[in-house]
Amino acid sequence: MSITNISLVKKVANKYPQKIVLALDSKDEFICIEGWKRQTEVNILDLIKEYENTLN
Repeated sequence: MSITNISLVKKVANKYPQKIVLALDSKDEFICIEGWKRQTEVNILDLIKEYENTLN
């Protein structure tokens, strides 16, 4: 959900600050989803920065 519904994750994290843990799976710096079955084109570092900028 951290990549498929970013707006929902941000909304929940802002509603419950310091209560949410975000886990991201990656291979070669790209996010993997669906139990590592599919590698996306989203760079893990870019996604972390996006969440950091929104939640801080």
